[in-house]
Amino acid sequence: MKKQLKLIVCLMLCTSILLSVCLIEHNTEHNCIGENCQICRDIAIQREILKSILLGIMCGCIVIFVSQLAVFMSLFSDTEKRKLNLVANKVKLTA
Repeated sequence: MKKQLKLIVCLMLCTSILLSVCLIEHNTEHNCIGENCQICRDIAIQREILKSILLGIMCGCIVIFVSQLAVFMSLFSDTEKRKLNLVANKVKLTA
């Protein structure tokens, strides 16, 4: 159920982005009435929404990149600190 809900939300987001782009592209050459043009306001709102979505995606990618880099660096630093022989690790051998 959770996977289906996530899929539906993802499809809705993708559809809204696609429709926003279509609205902007379709109405760029409209018959503008001037200062109070509703189509110009709609286009400006859609552009701001697309900028917000792009900024959110970029921030998410940066966070994922930094977290993956931190994990990689911690794994690398652990291997450097680890002692490689049994005597240094004080391993007791039992029969």
